[in-house]
Amino acid sequence: MATKVTLASAANFALAVLVTTGAVSACTPRPDGPAPAAERFFAALSTGDTAAAAELSDDPSDAREALNAAWAGLQATHLDTQILGSKYTEDIGAISYRYTWHLPKNRTWTYDGQLKMARYEGHWQIRWRSTDLHPRLGEHQTLVLRADPPRRAAVNEVGGTDVLAPGYVYHYTLDASKAGAYLITTARTLVDALHPGRLDLGLGRSGAKPEEQVNQLLALYSKCLNAVQGK
Repeated sequence: MATKVTLASAANFALAVLVTTGAVSACTPRPDGPAPAAERFFAALSTGDTAAAAELSDDPSDAREALNAAWAGLQATHLDTQILGSKYTEDIGAISYRYTWHLPKNRTWTYDGQLKMARYEGHWQIRWRSTDLHPRLGEHQTLVLRADPPRRAAVNEVGGTDVLAPGYVYHYTLDASKAGAYLITTARTLVDALHPGRLDLGLGRSGAKPEEQVNQLLALYSKCLNAVQGK
């Protein structure tokens, strides 16, 4: 009899432990942070489904417009997203993310940022800001892929001094027949605008004949060109 009582007691004890453990597990609250909502946002955004991604924000209209502009501006083919961290206090949270845009010509662009999150009526939403696309993006700005031509290099001598340097050459044409009586005044105005006070043209001397004015004008062109080229 003693043996049977002992076994029954052990069985009852084991059952009681199982029931108690099950009750404790059932009472443990499930984490309810912003990460699941952010994951849905990233999943939609990574495939280019801007409409679905925007609906997970508190401003779907602005969010969708900004997301569409970013995809079009970057000419992206795909976006890889990664959650680096998640934190929240009561109804305010933040998700640290990493974006890797896949761009034309097999190029990628990777950077980190943060999503601001808020809980409304028990549901987490993205608090839409331009920084949800890039941490340094301002309001009413967007992302654009643009190719800028490289600056032309200078030609240097052995000592490092520039022999040839990139620059600009400007050509100006003055139609003497259309300038008429204002020929000399117009010529002076043109040169003064290019290099004020640097050229002594000697134009408009009293008694100068038309052919002399033409010769003076040719000299003016030469001086203009030399002045612009820094000679």
